[in-house]
Amino acid sequence: MSNRKRYILPVVLALGLAFAAPAEAQFSTHHGSFSVAQEPLETDWACFLADDSGRLQLEIYYQIYNFGFQFEEVDGEFIAQYELVVHVFDGDDKLVESSSRDRQIRTPSRLKTTSRLDFRTSQVSVVLPPGKYKVEVTALDKANDRVYRKDFKVELEDVIRGTPRMSGVEFVQAFSKADSGANVFAKSDLIVVPSVTRAYGGGEGQGRLLYYFEIYPGQDSVSKVIVETKVRHRSQGMLYRDTLHVNFTGETVRQLREISLEYFSPGEYELEMSLRGRRNKKLQDATFNFQVLWTLEGVVRHDWKTTLRQLAIIAEPGELDGMKDLEGIEERRDAFRNFWLERDPTPGTEENEALDEFYRRIHIANHHFAAMLRDGWTTDRGRIFIEYGSPDQIDDVPFSTEARPYQIWHYYTTARYLRFLFIDENEDGEYRLQYPYDGLNQQPDF
Repeated sequence: MSNRKRYILPVVLALGLAFAAPAEAQFSTHHGSFSVAQEPLETDWACFLADDSGRLQLEIYYQIYNFGFQFEEVDGEFIAQYELVVHVFDGDDKLVESSSRDRQIRTPSRLKTTSRLDFRTSQVSVVLPPGKYKVEVTALDKANDRVYRKDFKVELEDVIRGTPRMSGVEFVQAFSKADSGANVFAKSDLIVVPSVTRAYGGGEGQGRLLYYFEIYPGQDSVSKVIVETKVRHRSQGMLYRDTLHVNFTGETVRQLREISLEYFSPGEYELEMSLRGRRNKKLQDATFNFQVLWTLEGVVRHDWKTTLRQLAIIAEPGELDGMKDLEGIEERRDAFRNFWLERDPTPGTEENEALDEFYRRIHIANHHFAAMLRDGWTTDRGRIFIEYGSPDQIDDVPFSTEARPYQIWHYYTTARYLRFLFIDENEDGEYRLQYPYDGLNQQPDF
């Protein structure tokens, strides 16, 4: 086994997993202090018409992950207490709405108290007039006063106009028929649970995009509109298109739509929606970002060569040789499953944490390390991040009179000290890895 592929065992503790596995079955799942590390609080939002007066309902979605909070054992159960605070400011930074509520996270398993996969989703709704606002969402861990905060800006458009209008889009995690009880996720006769991270795929049989929106008839006598929907990938262009014809009966039209992502490759996508009226006149358009983590069909059908190039980042020398010439879909499926089965830290469970972490890192690399027209996972920083995870320390020197912009990544809480030097040689934003390329046999310079 080469030094570069001798993956680090102690870091599995950072995932809260109680297991031991052979080194050759792992890639480093280290979580350091890099700013792209997973955060315990995630937020999103969408806006819908609240009533006929023209006021709008801003729905603020939030997701709380177990690993960010301190749990206490109470009668055999593990409980974390936190306070969720939402502040809404207008364009003049004046506080217009505020809410605070105490919440709990409960789990019967100590293992799940540090889980990066377990989370709770909820929402806070605020009724506002059209305008521009700033939203602050804060989660306070009551056990240790640790604070997590997310800020974002929203612009609420007037949907009571002469022409028909669309609401915002809520990306959906799950839905069901509403019952008679009150539910924070209720929309007419549906319970719609938001997908706060807008992340889809991530496993077999999970390849579908769900989204919810509303269409308002306006004050004109328009009886029919068309909603055109497209899905685009940055480098692959338009991959999906459909047209929805809507006949108005004077009421709000509610739509819960589904798009199959079965053959989509992992990456970031745009959902484009356009509302058209008489003579195909464009009344409104909007674009929303979402991501596909991975789907089995996507990785084996869409671009097998790309899949193998990604797996090569963590594969042993020669391990992929037998996979390169596979043409049958079933053969590719079996080979892909076997590759990850050997790296599964918890065999026998539904989750393969190593596989999920691998594609999560590809997404992060694409988001943060893309350069020119290259996807982030193909860059030097992207490849090192995918293999070793978040650095413990980054020395970032973007401006210097004596040298090109450079970064030094340090890994020192692992079994071996690793040091990688990246230089932006052409000052084009792409930092290239310098020798020694394996990061080994160096001394800390701090």
